[in-house]
Amino acid sequence: MPHLSYIKRKPKPLGCEFKSVCDGSTGVCLFLETQEGKVRMARKMYTDTYPATTACTIRMLAKMGCSETNLPADKKLKRRVTADSWFASRKTVKACASELGVEFTGPVKTATRGFPAEAMRWTLSSMERGESICLKEVSDGPGELWAVGWVDVHFKLYITTHGSTAPGQPALKKRQRTDGRNYQIQVPRPKVLAQYQSEMGWVDRHNRYRQSMLGLSELWKTKRWQSRIQLEILGMALVDAFLLARHFMPKWRGQPDTDGVFWKFTRALLPQLTGTAAHESSSTGGHRGCVQVLIGKTPIKAGTNKGQLYAKQNRCSYCVANHRKEVKPNGTPSSRSPRTAYTCIAHPTVWICKAGRNQGCCWEEHLAAVAEDTSDDGVTDDDL
Repeated sequence: MPHLSYIKRKPKPLGCEFKSVCDGSTGVCLFLETQEGKVRMARKMYTDTYPATTACTIRMLAKMGCSETNLPADKKLKRRVTADSWFASRKTVKACASELGVEFTGPVKTATRGFPAEAMRWTLSSMERGESICLKEVSDGPGELWAVGWVDVHFKLYITTHGSTAPGQPALKKRQRTDGRNYQIQVPRPKVLAQYQSEMGWVDRHNRYRQSMLGLSELWKTKRWQSRIQLEILGMALVDAFLLARHFMPKWRGQPDTDGVFWKFTRALLPQLTGTAAHESSSTGGHRGCVQVLIGKTPIKAGTNKGQLYAKQNRCSYCVANHRKEVKPNGTPSSRSPRTAYTCIAHPTVWICKAGRNQGCCWEEHLAAVAEDTSDDGVTDDDL
């Protein structure tokens, strides 16, 4: 592995860290930079001119081809960069304008050098929720730099070079009544912050699809770090395809961020990737990419066999649904459904008895259920 990072706040703290760029309208991941450790990263471009955070930002945008400094006026796209607080600082904003000619908006939390954080906090502490202030930097240089403060539950500070402080779309906040029912309140906010918050968050949502829903690293175990990175890139490509389909294709446009929609798309995509027939069904194959695989293995934590791997097991979903009980070795039925170590690669949250056990009925029931589900959805290869 080029470098192992340990970041305590992450769901899996130890691993290879990437800095990533996603499109603000579709969510597609456009660029990745592997973090290779302090010494190697210090040898990268722009590190001799700017701090590490600013250099990383400029380097990624430059390698993506976002520079507009040498373009004629009619060719400039006026690109906007919306970043989280790790990237946002006054030096980064100035560097984006001078090196690349792009706009920038981001929240300021710790990188407050040259930013009027204390003055804004003092003013915002006496303001009501939904109110905001805007300060302009007095400078003789090109471009304008603004500091925007907004009062939510806690006040928030932003630095930007573009946008409008006119009233924008209010922020919707969920609340709960005493009887348990939910309702929403609207918190006023400036237009520049409404635009920022609508474009931010795609990196986290992309990670959710790839790691939490798809989870190739949990299904395909490997000791080769090259294979692991290839799996992550494969997962990113699959998620990008889903996000593009949901943005441009009528069948998927406007679909919600749910596990069901993502897996419906994956079931439609897998046969095209593997060459499997659209409605193939057998004891070893399946419909729409259904293949039986092990749930996974986990190490024993204590006892004489500590450290050894054993297969994870769960109660068969179809045996539970049909009230089928496990039969003990002495021939008497158990009070619970049988356990299984198998699932479906296209439906990793469903546990299924191994094909052939219980006369193979559980696996056949699963294939029939998937076939019925996809026929109801009208999913065909032509749709994708």
